[in-house]
Amino acid sequence: MARDFDLLHAYWHSLADGDVPDHDLVDPGSVLDLLPYLMIVEFEEAPFRVRYRLSGSKLDYVSNIDLTGRYLDEFAVDLGPDGENDPDGPRNQAVATLIGLYMACRDMRKPVYGVYGWPDKNGYLRPVEVAMFPLLVRGEIRQCLALEYYGFDPARGPSAPALDPRLPVFD
Repeated sequence: MARDFDLLHAYWHSLADGDVPDHDLVDPGSVLDLLPYLMIVEFEEAPFRVRYRLSGSKLDYVSNIDLTGRYLDEFAVDLGPDGENDPDGPRNQAVATLIGLYMACRDMRKPVYGVYGWPDKNGYLRPVEVAMFPLLVRGEIRQCLALEYYGFDPARGPSAPALDPRLPVFD
């Protein structure tokens, strides 16, 4: 787990003594160094969907899009040779993994950590580390804080050179 995941975990834990904190307790000023990498996501039900309420500037830069207001499932598009969406494509697999992690965060009522692969423009899968921390809204888990790190080899740590030289090094 990257050291910033540890920092966010300690902050999240401090908000409610390890219980799931209310979203109103989150003070962005307390985690200023993490803001460029931080997302606040909202859960919608029937069907379950994940909407990015707020996304950090580094995440938007690496994604090459402002994620705020977008839904995770909008990125599940892999066109096969026939021009049809390929359900086994890497983006669809990554989105399915992320949806599973967000559901686990909500259902287990505790932080969840994971790694998924996201294809770059050349089709190479890049490892993305993610940590998710549930938040209460009116007594129900309806949001979470999430951190994602793109473009480095998790086995070599977050200070390792980016796998794709166009991506920033997160340290």
